[in-house]
Amino acid sequence: MDVRIAVRMSFSMTFADNMPAPAAEPKPWSHWGYDPETPWGPWSALAIGAVVLLIALIAVFVGTIAAAMLTGATISPADAEGVRAPEVLALGMWGMLAGQIAAIAATLLVATFKGGRLAAVLALEPPRRGVLAYVGGMAIFLATTVAAGLLINFVLPHDQLEDLRQLAPVVHSSIWPVTLTCVTAGAALSEELLFRGFLFSALLRTPLGLTGTAVVTSVLWSLFHLSYSYQGVLLIFCLGLGLSAIMVRFGSIRVPIICHALYNAMCFLYLKYALDPTTLTPAPVASALGWQ
Repeated sequence: MDVRIAVRMSFSMTFADNMPAPAAEPKPWSHWGYDPETPWGPWSALAIGAVVLLIALIAVFVGTIAAAMLTGATISPADAEGVRAPEVLALGMWGMLAGQIAAIAATLLVATFKGGRLAAVLALEPPRRGVLAYVGGMAIFLATTVAAGLLINFVLPHDQLEDLRQLAPVVHSSIWPVTLTCVTAGAALSEELLFRGFLFSALLRTPLGLTGTAVVTSVLWSLFHLSYSYQGVLLIFCLGLGLSAIMVRFGSIRVPIICHALYNAMCFLYLKYALDPTTLTPAPVASALGWQ
């Protein structure tokens, strides 16, 4: 009897070992093509994200000091009204560019740790719909921007140009190409790769789910813009939700990167050509077009 039982158990175990593993249940968002794979857990990803930001902050400091040494400029404090001299703002832009480059490099590096595949962790694969994904993504993003901006201004009326004016001195300075690089490619790549690339894929596998992950990463991204007015920070949060939806809908982080860069480029062009550089108010042509 013992021999027959042992034979049956051996047969059952062998048969079970040869059975194919049950197919993983598809995620609700997988049919859109967004299905990142990451070896990072949520807490370790958040800790690494903080390290990436620290590295970027150090790079900003080093870049600013290096630019001051190379140009001979003096880093002076702001005046009584909190306004800094244009040359100091210029040094800050060089520092910001250094920080963005450091953040991009660090995010790409840590995405390959623990056996991670770069394209899978950061959802870097091309979107399935090709060029149409970028067109559709930009249309959705602009609609989100307009709707959120109108709603926020209705509930909390404010000067909608307040946050943009911070960049006006360097937009109209001789280093405007550096400023353009920072606000377009630099900001889009460094912020999207970290927040909606590295962190989003790690948090998505938690009970937060898709909506919770979009909210948390958008909150974190908003905190990254605390120099803005509180209405501006609220708008950034709404834009974060829009960019998250675009990434998931089109299955690739490439789409929100392009949308982010194009939107910032539009803001840059508005500052440079639609505002009077002396009064920082809409120029006559801009006012006639309704750009208030």
